[in-house]
Amino acid sequence: MTHLVLLTGLPATGKSTVAVKLAKDYGFVVLSTDELRQSLFREDYGELRKKGKEREEIVRKVLDSSKIQVLSGGFDLVIDASAPTNKFRKRMLELPKDLEQAVEKSLLHLRADESILYSRQKARGRTGEAINTIKGYWDEPKDKFLGSALYEIDNNTFSLDHLYNKVDQFYKSLRKI
Repeated sequence: MTHLVLLTGLPATGKSTVAVKLAKDYGFVVLSTDELRQSLFREDYGELRKKGKEREEIVRKVLDSSKIQVLSGGFDLVIDASAPTNKFRKRMLELPKDLEQAVEKSLLHLRADESILYSRQKARGRTGEAINTIKGYWDEPKDKFLGSALYEIDNNTFSLDHLYNKVDQFYKSLRKI
């Protein structure tokens, strides 16, 4: 069975690190909203948001199309996005009927204490603006949302080994190893 994993979490929870680990160790294809914004518009989320919703909608349309192509090819896919709202999650998890039976969907919610999030953002040379903005319209992820299983990882350390172990555990439960 092919897997679709949607990463969800506030900025600096470790989503991109998890996506890279799933790609490197387990062969997942990664679609990243941050990378798409940069490659399409040379802008990050905050810059794009200030210019209106049109550009963000283009990013989402590219995600929609790419998702279908990757999954139709039989490849496991991880979508690296904050995915803050149920509306966005629904869009990312919706599949055409011919793929619905062949793809197992999972939401992987990454969390960390706010002090750690702000510290990570500061270490990246960023303010906490993105965290504050996304917190303003955040919907808590729900199990069985559109038939997806909900997994959660608390990433409250600065240890990559700890996070990698959690990702390995997630993968084993995904594959039922």
